[in-house]
Amino acid sequence: MAVQVKNSATTNTEEQEAKNKDTKKVQKIIASTIFLICATIMYMLVEKQADITKQEMKQFLKIGEWVEYNVADYTKDIIVFSNVGVVYNQKLVTTDYTASRDGKSVEFRLGYDNIKCDLADQETLKCKYPDQPYNPVFKREIKL
Repeated sequence: MAVQVKNSATTNTEEQEAKNKDTKKVQKIIASTIFLICATIMYMLVEKQADITKQEMKQFLKIGEWVEYNVADYTKDIIVFSNVGVVYNQKLVTTDYTASRDGKSVEFRLGYDNIKCDLADQETLKCKYPDQPYNPVFKREIKL
């Protein structure tokens, strides 16, 4: 009779361990599912933010050409902002540029320098070149 009690106690312990293993498996599956859902939501939020930033840039830049103002024709610099990047004097200088959240400024790299341009009004762009006293003003060039 004592042997049967031990066997039933051992059986209960084994059943308990099996239930614990099953519970742990279910917990791992639930945790993995929650992690995947959170990762998917984060990815969607990042993608949406990237789309908003692209739309802000397009709105700010209006994918246009800006020509230096108040200088001789032979020295005019021309900046073109496009989906491809920034073209400076007919040369692609960067594919990576950023616009501010309010759409009033844009920054890009030209060689080793970071150029910051501020939108004075809808048709005027003021650029700041580091370590140079001259800061050019660009006007939007409208081609028909």
